[in-house]
Amino acid sequence: MSFPDLFVESILKPSVAPQQMAASATVNGASVAVENCESVVLQLDLGSLAGGPTGGTITLTPQESPDGVNWNQVNGTDSVVANYNDTLPEVLRYRYIGGANGKQPYVRVSVTTALTGGTSPTINVSGTVLLGGLRFAGKQPTAGAYPQTPGSSITN
Repeated sequence: MSFPDLFVESILKPSVAPQQMAASATVNGASVAVENCESVVLQLDLGSLAGGPTGGTITLTPQESPDGVNWNQVNGTDSVVANYNDTLPEVLRYRYIGGANGKQPYVRVSVTTALTGGTSPTINVSGTVLLGGLRFAGKQPTAGAYPQTPGSSITN
């Protein structure tokens, strides 16, 4: 999905496919390349709960990688947590600026459930990465052509 603007384009990339997660599970999403993006937001959409949990959390753990293979939690501790009794549906967001080693070229959404009580509780989840402020990579367009670059003249 793409949302063009005058000089900026945003793209929504899937990371965690829509699914129903068990009470105690972890899902690591697909790798998303972010090296040409000024703005990166990892998002976890939480849907309905089933099985009547009486406690627990659902955690979005932002992960980064220099190569799309070796993954680390951003800054070793960054996360966004929802409680079992939050009003659902709910959206958790994490703005990725970079970790201790700077901005890495790949990110992914990781989600962990820790639901307790009830009868086999589950939650519906999906995770995406919103890429914004894409830098134009490649041959520069001629003035008046799409996409325009900042500072170039715009002609009718």
